[in-house]
Amino acid sequence: MQEETNMGDTEPNKTEPNKIELSNAAPKKSRRFIAGAVCPECQKLDKIVTYKQDGEDIAECVSCGYVSQRPKEEDVRAINAEKDADALGVVQVSTVKLIK
Repeated sequence: MQEETNMGDTEPNKTEPNKIELSNAAPKKSRRFIAGAVCPECQKLDKIVTYKQDGEDIAECVSCGYVSQRPKEEDVRAINAEKDADALGVVQVSTVKLIK
């Protein structure tokens, strides 16, 4: 009579189909929700997440899938500096009517 020895349900070299090897998996994105942000596409509140992809800041709506690349900080500063330079020399005067 031959005895069966049960050392486990799986063979040692086989991997389970539901498990993913970490070395082959893509790196997990660190996503942050932006509080109070409204999606420009679907107009839903608090559905925008941001994350880095290939060194670029990406904004994505988790509701409709809208994706946009966020402008770099130095680009925003350059635009703001240009607007400030254009505004120099402009004086805005408002009148106030006094009631007696």
